[in-house]
Amino acid sequence: ALVEGPGGIPGDGPGPNSWGWQSCTENLHQFSARGIRNYSFSLTDSAEKPCSHIFNGSAVLNTTRLTQLYGGYKLGDGLATNVSNIIWSNGGLDPWSGGGFISKSKDVRSDYDEKRGLYWIFLKKGAHHLDLRGPHPHDPEEVTEARQREEAIIYDWILEAATAPSQ
Repeated sequence: ALVEGPGGIPGDGPGPNSWGWQSCTENLHQFSARGIRNYSFSLTDSAEKPCSHIFNGSAVLNTTRLTQLYGGYKLGDGLATNVSNIIWSNGGLDPWSGGGFISKSKDVRSDYDEKRGLYWIFLKKGAHHLDLRGPHPHDPEEVTEARQREEAIIYDWILEAATAPSQ
């Protein structure tokens, strides 16, 4: 059964922890659905009221903050110009993948913009953060391959930063 967070929001939603604070200040729930997920959502009842109660009025909800800072859907579509060095990995078994950035071209398992360090990795047999967890003997081969690729990408970023001239 789907466990609803506070305010009837799937997942964590507003709550007295770091994810709850982010949910209350950088509300992702309207943004993340992208028309794919279908659940009823009242910003007032599901976010503003619980956030005000939990954080005694100190959490200021800004539903456009992530779009203002990073370009919203432009970020995941590779169109935002102010970002670099990001790996988006999504899994076909992940209930959150409907709000994820799957691929620029939408039909490939893996895509990239190497010049800017933007990578999209889709794991058909993956779920939420599976590739970020420690290895397990029963991991699908694609997950093991994704971990290796992600490690190589991040290693290159670190090497590049370590050898870059000081500014």
